[in-house]
Amino acid sequence: MKDRATAVCWKGNQILLVAKVRSKWSLPGGKPERGEQMVDAAIREVQEETRLVIKRPRLACLFVDPRAAHHVFEVDVHLNAVAKPSNEIKHCLWVMPDQISTLRTSSGTREIIELVARMRRSSPPAS
Repeated sequence: MKDRATAVCWKGNQILLVAKVRSKWSLPGGKPERGEQMVDAAIREVQEETRLVIKRPRLACLFVDPRAAHHVFEVDVHLNAVAKPSNEIKHCLWVMPDQISTLRTSSGTREIIELVARMRRSSPPAS
């Protein structure tokens, strides 16, 4: 099973999703480079895929599905932040967590978002 750094980027109450051409919506992220810490992989992947520079992501959980062990990081971005597709990413979209069921995503993406949104509601982010 491969390890993956996955980022849940919050802009207010919305979460950032990304998509490649003719692909499902997903959370930004990817596998770490050799010797790279998971938190650094999350920061790098978000920047490579969306051009957003994130700071101090927090480890939210470890989510394991049949394909990967997702080290899920959560980060709040500025309300004026603009995500721009970069590299293999062709689309960026900010959505409310309750809209996820209306989009074409993997079950893992939906489950991660539901879990992190539920955790956020029960424990608001630190200032």
